[in-house]
Amino acid sequence: MVVTKTKEEYVEKRKLPRHKCKKTVGYATYYSSHAEYIYNINSWGVYIEADDPPDVNDNIVITIPVTENKNFIKVIGKVVRKDRGGFGVKFEIGIADSVITKIIS
Repeated sequence: MVVTKTKEEYVEKRKLPRHKCKKTVGYATYYSSHAEYIYNINSWGVYIEADDPPDVNDNIVITIPVTENKNFIKVIGKVVRKDRGGFGVKFEIGIADSVITKIIS
């Protein structure tokens, strides 16, 4: 039996709130590479929408567009959770708030 929590029962564990974002990113694991959409992001992690998410504990490299004129950053992280809508990644090194602001704008 699987028990799922409602939004009211969910306890926020993040130190920083996530910002909604709808931007295409590229990501690669040891086995494959894909292009999907960011759902939300903060300085230490991201949730990516995906039909076939990588496995929990997989290492991942994500290429995130910062501006519309082809400036990108590459972020290394680890898949910390997955569900039927996508997966969450915790970054190894955080992203500056000023860069997050550019990503979500």
